[in-house]
Amino acid sequence: LDKMNTTINDSSMLSLEGFIVSPEAAHPLFLLTLAVYLVIFIGNVTVFSVIVFQKTLHEPMYLMICNMSVCDLIGSTAVMPRLMADFLTEVRYISYAACVVQAFCVHVYGSAVQLILTVMAYDRYIAICDPLRYNSIMTTRTLVKLCSLAWGGALVLIIILLALTLRLPRCRSQIVHAYCNNSSLFLLSCAETTVNNIYGLFITFFLSSLSFLVIVWTYIRILITCLYKRQSSSKSKAIHTCATHLTVYIIFELSSLFIIIVQRFQNVTPTAKKMVGVLFFTLPPCVNPIIYGIQTKKIWNNVLKSLLDKMNTTIDDSSMLSLEGFIVSPEAAHPLFLLTLAVYLVIFIGNVTVSSVIVFQKTLHEPMYLMLCNMSVCDLIGSTAVMPRLMADFLTEVKYISYAACVVQAFCVHFYGSAAQLILTAMAYDRYIAICDPLRYNSIMTTRTLVKLCSLAWGGAFVLIIILFALTLRLPRCRSQIVHAYCNNAALFLLSCADTTVNNIYGLFITFFLSSLSFLVIVWTYIRILITCLYKRQSSSKSKAIHTCATHLTVYIIFELTILFTIIMQRLQNVNPNARKMFGLLITTFPPCVNPIIYGIYTKEIRNNVLKCFKNTILPNQ
Repeated sequence: LDKMNTTINDSSMLSLEGFIVSPEAAHPLFLLTLAVYLVIFIGNVTVFSVIVFQKTLHEPMYLMICNMSVCDLIGSTAVMPRLMADFLTEVRYISYAACVVQAFCVHVYGSAVQLILTVMAYDRYIAICDPLRYNSIMTTRTLVKLCSLAWGGALVLIIILLALTLRLPRCRSQIVHAYCNNSSLFLLSCAETTVNNIYGLFITFFLSSLSFLVIVWTYIRILITCLYKRQSSSKSKAIHTCATHLTVYIIFELSSLFIIIVQRFQNVTPTAKKMVGVLFFTLPPCVNPIIYGIQTKKIWNNVLKSLLDKMNTTIDDSSMLSLEGFIVSPEAAHPLFLLTLAVYLVIFIGNVTVSSVIVFQKTLHEPMYLMLCNMSVCDLIGSTAVMPRLMADFLTEVKYISYAACVVQAFCVHFYGSAAQLILTAMAYDRYIAICDPLRYNSIMTTRTLVKLCSLAWGGAFVLIIILFALTLRLPRCRSQIVHAYCNNAALFLLSCADTTVNNIYGLFITFFLSSLSFLVIVWTYIRILITCLYKRQSSSKSKAIHTCATHLTVYIIFELTILFTIIMQRLQNVNPNARKMFGLLITTFPPCVNPIIYGIYTKEIRNNVLKCFKNTILPNQ
């Protein structure tokens, strides 16, 4: 504001109401918005770059998808960076010029998307109903005309819309939405806005009707063509080439319809209405790149090819390893990808929520909760080391990984397992002091002691795993096949033809040392806790022991049982290779998935603070 030489009372500045949230909920919402925007930005930039730089994708269908990615970037970038800034400040102001620019980008995005989807429908119609003349009809000149018509038509319609709004005199300075749009701009005026309302409704009706009628007509013609030809190849082509377009169109229209319906409800809170309004600029741009990757195999293959080219590697390069992964049919690959994505999202959202609530809620800055926060970070490391790579492998038939990437993945997997056991051991000591010596708890479990315990857990795991990999990396390699679904230390030293006795001994030593240490410490502490509860014979003491120890004990039992189950399944000879690999994944998926749920069920303070943040965000008036 100082740089602009303006003040709050300046007529060129508008007050932006935005989301009414508590200070405790502001930072988690900022991080969530940032994460969503990064997914949108990386996904759409990747699709755009691959199509632009890969000449094999310079076809009308892919170039229109490229236009859709640009459109999604315009819509999300117009709203989300400003929204993130608003979460970090209590007093929100925006200049009138900036508000007009944001409104212009928002409406251009909505209009251009509908017109580009209409053009894509025409392209699919020609490709399937008149394939012999496709190349002569859909020439470069025709494609440029169609894309120019889509963007130009959207620009002209929106310029006229905002020109009608800018002519109105202003008598208010409050924007009651989370972002600027045409309706919020002309509501600043006390003049007659009938013309604006009529033209706004005309644009909405015209674009929606045009896209709907053209798409329905083209798909009826495509369906008739497929039924008339009665050729399975024709039907298959129709499904594969139209699925992307139809899915994107349905998601876009359903998002628009959902927003309109919610805005009409009177009993919905203003914050909830604003959140649903932002959905229009987050859901379609977020899922569209995923849909392009799933439905359009050629794009995904070129993404992987580009990554390999940038690494200056080839399949025959000695630094590349063949990763066997899961042996699945092409029909099962996409459902497995979606299942893995769903599980990873549950893990990510759950653990980020727990760690964010503990970090930003000062009432939870106690040793027990801070150790739970460490466990959430540990779970994120383990799952993120394996699952994103696994999702990528489901979408490609040829699976390769560089030796360096394999070592990093294996390091993270073993580091996760070691750190989790040591953190659980430290948590047992904390519970022992809290219940057996409660009067001295605050003097023993000081911030300094807590930092020492956490540093010992993370540092001990780091040192043990560094030595483990130093022994593995010294071995010469004579093989290049990883027969697991992901890289681990055993898979790495099996690449060598040299003697691996030392590796086996040290690996067994780490496993035995960490398992024995955690088991003995936890058994000893819980025996002492049980004796204390029985000796005191106080129901309050027993209740406290159950409630404070239940989370820790449940997490530990699940972690150890998962490891034991995985080891048993690996030893059985008659187990299917895919089943063996799937059981091997349990250690990096099951505990990280259920741990946040356990924290919420057993730990009342975490559950209440999560609900408090949610209520402050969605229901601020209650």
